[in-house]
Amino acid sequence: MTEVMLVTGATSNVGRALVGRLRFSGRAIRAAARDPEGAARSLGVQAAELDWSRQETWDRALTDVSHVFVCPAPADVDADKRLNPFVDRMRASGVRHIVLLTMQGADHADRAALHKVEQHVIASGVPYTILRPTWFMQNFNPGFLRPMIVERNSLQLPAGDGETAFIDARDIAHVAAECMLGDSHHGRAYTLTGPQPLSYDDVADIISKVSGRIVQYVSVSDEAYRDSMVKAGWPEAAADYMTFLWSDVRNGSTAQVSPDFEQVTGQPPISFRTFAEENAYGWK
Repeated sequence: MTEVMLVTGATSNVGRALVGRLRFSGRAIRAAARDPEGAARSLGVQAAELDWSRQETWDRALTDVSHVFVCPAPADVDADKRLNPFVDRMRASGVRHIVLLTMQGADHADRAALHKVEQHVIASGVPYTILRPTWFMQNFNPGFLRPMIVERNSLQLPAGDGETAFIDARDIAHVAAECMLGDSHHGRAYTLTGPQPLSYDDVADIISKVSGRIVQYVSVSDEAYRDSMVKAGWPEAAADYMTFLWSDVRNGSTAQVSPDFEQVTGQPPISFRTFAEENAYGWK
């Protein structure tokens, strides 16, 4: 029997980069996505349908699987209600290692859904590794902040004067691959950040310089930001959740620089300037 490494959220920024790394390992890889045919075409590996809200898709995706990368849906305020039963199903199916993606600070946020998922994984008895990244560089391109940049020439956010040590999704995938391919990371939790904290004024300045587009950071209230999210089509619960997360930026929690990436990979993390130079075309 060929043992399979399952990557959930395989078409996300992290998932896509992780599949790319694992393909060179010689291990059997399965991409899990709501559109398995599209995932198979774009990623070049076998794929299976997986929808967190449809448990009938879980067993086929988990067939012959030994290792699982669990990538929660973004801004899911009820992630524990979907993922905790999946953790139980993984344990029952004989999965031997879970690599769980949560977020920086999830271990201290007792009432947060991702904290509850972490605790459920730890209590499951299945060997695990938890990855807690800070805010992604990819939020600026191709993510949810790009339209604000190209349509308004600004970043209108409730970040105050806070700083964040942004992480490139490719670096998260690098750590995830190391954890899935080796046993030395069992029972560990890693906080993943970039090499330096940057303010949103810093980010706007870097994007302006590499793209030629003059971008300004404008600090706005929580209420104004939430209203803009709802008007853009975000569900109210997700808009509330995203608005709440900016309080961590304002209070300095996201300015922390962690050594974990370099300790796991032996390499320095990608800088925001490098990311911006590589993605400048997306803001032109």
